[in-house]
Amino acid sequence: MFLIANKNKKVTTIISVVRNLLLMVLIMLLCTGISILFKYVNMFESNFIMIYLLGNLVYSYLAGGYLYSLMASVFGVLFYNFFFTEPIYTLQVYNPDYPITFIVMFSVGFITSMLTIRIKNESQMVIEREEKIASLHAIGKNLLEVSSLEQLAKVTTNKIGEQFKAYVIAQFYDSNGLHCYKEVEGANIFENEIDKAAMQETYQSGSPCGFGTNLYSGAKGYYTPILSQNGVVGVIGIALQNEKILTKEQKAFIDAMIPQIAVVLERERLYEKQQEVQLQIQGERLRADMLRSISHDLRTPLTGIMGLTSTFLNNYDKIDDTVKKDFLSTIYNDADWLNELVENILQTTRFEEGKVKLNAEQEAAEEIITEAIAHVNKREINHKIHVKLPDDIILFYADEMMGNITNKNRELFLVAGGSRLGAGLSAQE
Repeated sequence: MFLIANKNKKVTTIISVVRNLLLMVLIMLLCTGISILFKYVNMFESNFIMIYLLGNLVYSYLAGGYLYSLMASVFGVLFYNFFFTEPIYTLQVYNPDYPITFIVMFSVGFITSMLTIRIKNESQMVIEREEKIASLHAIGKNLLEVSSLEQLAKVTTNKIGEQFKAYVIAQFYDSNGLHCYKEVEGANIFENEIDKAAMQETYQSGSPCGFGTNLYSGAKGYYTPILSQNGVVGVIGIALQNEKILTKEQKAFIDAMIPQIAVVLERERLYEKQQEVQLQIQGERLRADMLRSISHDLRTPLTGIMGLTSTFLNNYDKIDDTVKKDFLSTIYNDADWLNELVENILQTTRFEEGKVKLNAEQEAAEEIITEAIAHVNKREINHKIHVKLPDDIILFYADEMMGNITNKNRELFLVAGGSRLGAGLSAQE
């Protein structure tokens, strides 16, 4: 690819040189024709010199090279000498003043041409600088509006691709050095082994690699790191569609854009960390609430068991067998309830730790609600439960173990809760 780019560059240079030389000959011939016309109307010879100087300025502005300006100044003097000084149609001169005229004509033409080229280049630089600043401002504005790594990668690749007419890849890494997101603009030509190695080397070394550099020059893309205060946080790869090497101005544009990308990338990382902290805080809060709830649920059966046992022991001889059986039955039910509560807590803990895998199967909502009510009725509690079910059968995926935990939670809540409850389900839910 590098050899092809060099070959194309040489061909383009040759074509440009030939075009500029033909343009110079055309302008010199045009100036000669105008001067001949002026000669026939008996205008002063000094006007011929001014015509050639004007042609030299026009050509220098169009060609835009100091070497071309030098050649145009020389050819202007030669054309003037050949067509308008005695003897005409030769390069000889009879008048001893003409060499001084030629020197002054050459000097004025070359100096004014160089100034013209310099002004043109500076004007072009100003225009390019304004376009660069405007592009960076627009890109910076778009980057500030992103709200995720996905949007950041898309904006980055899209804007660089539009600016350079190139294929672009943006790859971001997390704080552990693992690849977390990748976005490609245009054709994905970055999947070969050389480009992957160049991208990895760029991330590890923090230096540009790839096409146009000394390291991994056989790669199709030019890779540059996204540097922040915490080191390399990403890599950008660029491959121009015309297969040329990036110019210094293009690399400078990317270098000016990268800090903006790094700032947004760091901002998104901080936001994600804040979200993780918020989730941890909420988890701790829920865990504390659950512990308070569990302590209350544990005290309820334990208090009953301790009270009945104390009464049973202190009044053993005074209590008849029927009351003793009622006491023992109540103690057994409370112990069974306590056992279910502990089993529920253990199952929930195993599920949170990932030790229990869900086996979701289709279940009918009516069956689950009926089973939950049956669990409640086992406790012989005084509650009025109102159930309203739709005529259509509603199916959804559920796991039997989680259903058991849910039923037990509902049961414990009903035993300790209010006196009137309702349950409802619609087909839309």
